[in-house]
Amino acid sequence: MKCLLCGKWSWKVLCPSCLEWLKITPQKRDLGGLVVYSFYDFDEVRECLHSKYAPIGSKVMALLAQKAALYLASHRELKGLGLSGVALDDEPKEGYSHTAIIARAFKMAGIVPVIGALRATHSVKYAGKSLEFRHQNPRGFCFDGSKKIESAVLIDDLVTTGSTMLEAKKVLEREGVEVAFGLSLSDARGLVES
Repeated sequence: MKCLLCGKWSWKVLCPSCLEWLKITPQKRDLGGLVVYSFYDFDEVRECLHSKYAPIGSKVMALLAQKAALYLASHRELKGLGLSGVALDDEPKEGYSHTAIIARAFKMAGIVPVIGALRATHSVKYAGKSLEFRHQNPRGFCFDGSKKIESAVLIDDLVTTGSTMLEAKKVLEREGVEVAFGLSLSDARGLVES
């Protein structure tokens, strides 16, 4: 197959050179009570993140998430803390759930993935939408109380305004789940009009 970024022949959807070129650039963002850590510069991974709308995206998300999880594991000791990785709206689309793939990758960093715990009742796409649209059209998350979670790490591919993460945090806390922090592959702050 050909590398998604450079077009050279490769055994994986991202060749070793391009995967190495995608540098981890850790960022920390406070959404007002929820700290979200992200790993990649949005401009560098934009095309990769957009692949989530196609079947090949499952492979791309796995490679990006594995690299981010390795970085996190080498910089923070999280094993034994009882952290559960809650993928935001991990309902399969295009045959897979990109957030579930990301959550599973972070298991190597000591965050146990919990799949199917938080699902959106409204299928709303926020890509390219204004902040006003996002506030007027919440995801309507529903928590599956049968999943035993004490301390959650919210996991998504991209944080833009933070409204999705904050909505998820509110739902989990209402159910008695402590939300420790959030993780996203990238932060696209500033790309949404108010």
